[in-house]
Amino acid sequence: MKQYIIIFLAIISIILLNIYQINFLETTSRYIFSDLEDIKNGVDRKDFDSVYLSTVELKKTFKNVEAGWDIFGEHDDVKEINQNISRMLVYAKYKEESELEMEIANLESLILHVVNAEKLSFSNVL
Repeated sequence: MKQYIIIFLAIISIILLNIYQINFLETTSRYIFSDLEDIKNGVDRKDFDSVYLSTVELKKTFKNVEAGWDIFGEHDDVKEINQNISRMLVYAKYKEESELEMEIANLESLILHVVNAEKLSFSNVL
């Protein structure tokens, strides 16, 4: 009987930790997407000064949540997000519109990948 209780408590703990993990990743990804939306709006207006400032803000936002993402996500994905943001800063500084749009799309895709990959599901377990 003790074995069943221990197994039950372990399963409940895993589920509760995953709920917290997904909540954290989804909440913080909304902050990142908000900054990305500001960047996209600046690119549409061809206002690269505001794009650069918004990209700096995006870097600060991700720096604030990076430790949690490093714990809950794949280290390589977090490293790629940082590299992506650094490239965006360079493209914004030099007003490279097409490269910046490509990096924005890559970053959005990568963030969604991290959030979806950490959800507790049979496809992610197998």
